[in-house]
Amino acid sequence: MNNEYYVYILFDSSKQGLYVYEDLKFDYQPFYVGKGKKNRIKDTLYDKSSFKRNKIEKLKRNGIKIISKKVETNLSNTESINLEKEFISKIGRRDLKNGPLVNTTDGGEGRLSSSPSKETRNKISKTYLSKNLKWNHKQETLKEMSNIQKGKGN
Repeated sequence: MNNEYYVYILFDSSKQGLYVYEDLKFDYQPFYVGKGKKNRIKDTLYDKSSFKRNKIEKLKRNGIKIISKKVETNLSNTESINLEKEFISKIGRRDLKNGPLVNTTDGGEGRLSSSPSKETRNKISKTYLSKNLKWNHKQETLKEMSNIQKGKGN
């Protein structure tokens, strides 16, 4: 059995206090729950998912420290998925107006290894094309977005 996975939580250090969610207790308000292995807990601070990214950037702009904590370790992939879902359910999601988390799903969807197959990539592409999902940015904006993505940590 491969127990290299863990569940982690990101906390907003400016919101100190006692935060209780059923049987979970924290000294700071949580804003994201994730699962990972290896360096995922560090890499998550550079994700491109908009809600988490916006929250992280806002905290950084305001000089607020983000606390990253592994709350359960030595888990199998299945255990980490189930625990991530459990924590998200107990703490609650902001988009559902039942908690502070910026998670936009109930958990368990992320990929921890292997990239999607060519068949999966083609299905995703087809879906985007069928829904006419494309960026309608000006050339100037595209160039600026490209420059932001360059450099250390990107």
